[in-house]
Amino acid sequence: MEKRFEDFLKHVETAVREKRIPGAVAAIGRGDELYALKAYGNAIITPVVEPMTEDTLFDVASLSKLVGVWSGIVQYLANGRLPLDATLPEAIGRRTHEKLKNVTVWNLLTHTAGLVPFHDTFEFGDTREERVQGLLDLAPVAEPGKEVVYSDLSFIFLGEILARLAGKPLEEAAADTPESEEAPAAEEAKAEEPEPEPLPPQENLCLWLYACLDDPHDLRTPMRPQLIAHFRALNEGSDGFEGTLPSGGRVTCAVRTDLGFVREQAGYLKTRFADTFPADRDVWNAAMMQIELFNTRVECTLAPPYSEDDAAKFADAVYAAAEPLRGFVVNEGMELYRWDRRLVIAPDGRTDFSVFMPIRRGLAVSNPAEAAAADEARMRRSIAILKKHGVEAARLDMPVQAREADARLRTPEEIIGRMAALFACAVKAQAYTSPREVAAPAAWSLNAIKKLDTQYGVNRLFTAKEAEYVVRSPESQHETYLMRFEDCAVLLWALRMYELDWPAGRADVAAIARVIRDADTETILRLARPRPLNDILNMHDVTYRLHSVCVREGDAAFTGAKPDHDVVYERHYALNWLVAVDGISDWDMIVPKT
Repeated sequence: MEKRFEDFLKHVETAVREKRIPGAVAAIGRGDELYALKAYGNAIITPVVEPMTEDTLFDVASLSKLVGVWSGIVQYLANGRLPLDATLPEAIGRRTHEKLKNVTVWNLLTHTAGLVPFHDTFEFGDTREERVQGLLDLAPVAEPGKEVVYSDLSFIFLGEILARLAGKPLEEAAADTPESEEAPAAEEAKAEEPEPEPLPPQENLCLWLYACLDDPHDLRTPMRPQLIAHFRALNEGSDGFEGTLPSGGRVTCAVRTDLGFVREQAGYLKTRFADTFPADRDVWNAAMMQIELFNTRVECTLAPPYSEDDAAKFADAVYAAAEPLRGFVVNEGMELYRWDRRLVIAPDGRTDFSVFMPIRRGLAVSNPAEAAAADEARMRRSIAILKKHGVEAARLDMPVQAREADARLRTPEEIIGRMAALFACAVKAQAYTSPREVAAPAAWSLNAIKKLDTQYGVNRLFTAKEAEYVVRSPESQHETYLMRFEDCAVLLWALRMYELDWPAGRADVAAIARVIRDADTETILRLARPRPLNDILNMHDVTYRLHSVCVREGDAAFTGAKPDHDVVYERHYALNWLVAVDGISDWDMIVPKT
């Protein structure tokens, strides 16, 4: 197997081992030839663990917009057979709501049609025709052409337009390439094209590493082992790191900690995004705030000659150096990536995040010895509390998971936003699982979420997994999301608006609902009295050790009231997020390790 293939599989294996992703299936092939096929990790981690297999099925979800619809639509557009100014009724050939009569194909393509973001179609009937017509009869939520409202309905309608243009079902139309009426002329023009110019000589490859550190002068300390591991010939000088590769190429990493210079460069970077058409305005705003926090910069350059393997190693080394810094990497396309190679924002508005929160990561605290002593004292206190509750576990003195030196306490605004999104998901799950039998759970939960969106803007706060659940409501996930009430309880506790008892029973959902349903972001901000970091860390440490006992020893370890293991798990999850364990900001990436 080629080395580049081996390197790719190693990257996948590392990502799973380091719990950046729960699992993956990697396949490498060309045509009918398969070079490699391997499964890693788990397909499901909650409520039960199911290992990943080579034939695990993945939900393509919104990739169908690009693969199934966009690819076909753009070909009709290129061939002049899709007028952008055609109205929805004209293009789709069906009746629509009165307020949709002026919506154009351009509005659908740009998500400016004012359509509802999503809607459960099952209430409209059993057939595709009935469901599409039901969506066409819905009133828009905004005036067409006035604002960007991302909507699944836009591409459902575009799919129907594509099928109509092709005169066949969508699944067949998406696989075809429409013939251009100008194909012969195009072929003649192609034949007359001159021979391509020789490829230009190799140019420098550049990446820029940014970070926001409490002590910028310690920048090199965590970078050094990462760079040396990837390029053993690198030397350290007054300006950073440099060295020559066996191919003759030269690597330099110029370390810049002058705050004025770094802020000036960060300002230029913000300017590049100033005219961005963001896919998610909240993510864009958070990305701009992150750039404002940058106070260190490393200019990384690979000068020719170099091979493809050299270029890949160069990028790997930069991202590896960024990881302990919780740093960010900017490429030559001015795309801003996080240390784990997730795209924060691109100049065209693309992002890999549905929720992004700026982070500031310090390498050192003012007094590391005092912080370590506080961690040790916290561990002893937690053990005493657990023993008082009748925990007779063989092992309670595990290493501290959330160290005071690394903890980052969420702001009240972050806590309220996350709580509102979790509550909305739990409410939807409750509609489908309630013993009171909600007559129309889809419609009932949609109305509830609309109200919460008005109060808190929850539709902009859902993670990717949450948005998928809210839209599709898979039965297998109802119980999982019903447990999100427990996370809400923890977050309300962090704001001093709810009390947490020994986790022997479930949270008081009615009490949680009274707080969240009868308020909004501004009201809770006014009423909240956020707990200090020390209180949060104390609760985290007790919960982390309790979760470990539940997992490793079960109920046999408890001589007193036995805890509800599911409640303990959710509390540990929420507390991990509250203090950003492992520097992780994205809720979907958290794993409550014990």
